[in-house]
Amino acid sequence: MKRGRRRTRLCGCGVGMDAGLLLQLTQTRLPRMLDTKDLTTFMEKISVRKLLEEIMEEGRVGPEHERLKRDLTAWAREQNFTQAYKKLPNESEPDVILTSAAEPWFLFVGDAKDSENETVDTTETVSRIQGYFRQFADLLGNPYRGGYLAIATNNAQEAARWVPVLNTLARGALLKTATRVGPDFRVVRLPARNTWVIFW
Repeated sequence: MKRGRRRTRLCGCGVGMDAGLLLQLTQTRLPRMLDTKDLTTFMEKISVRKLLEEIMEEGRVGPEHERLKRDLTAWAREQNFTQAYKKLPNESEPDVILTSAAEPWFLFVGDAKDSENETVDTTETVSRIQGYFRQFADLLGNPYRGGYLAIATNNAQEAARWVPVLNTLARGALLKTATRVGPDFRVVRLPARNTWVIFW
């Protein structure tokens, strides 16, 4: 998938920097700065870890991710989840988190996964979903009775690969149905869309 040139925020200060300029900095100015006696001051001003996190975030959220998020939101609304829910208790924010107006004790937690950079092989991605599942489990009984867990992706093969992984994560979070049946994620393709929803 072709993308335009991305601009990266440097250390949260709102300064735009394209990838070429960032590369130039790391190859020329950065080594010279590290050779100076002002290393401590430099590190206080620029958090390398923060910079890398923001670069990763730039790469993760793109037009295709946003399209999948919209598709997943629309699908959730078709399942009667129409009321906004801001954040999970640990302040994490899945792409789609809604409650049902008719049955407000049910919760929908879903995330968009562009198969170009978020697959079952991406440790960070799987870990994030694991966190969502555990938060969902913590909410059951206080105040929620159940709901849907789902992700949306844009590749049929990746959708199939997600099923056993999501089942494992849900079991790890001790999630079961009201009749004590374990997780059973299934896949549905949205009509006329390059979107597959994996849900339980």
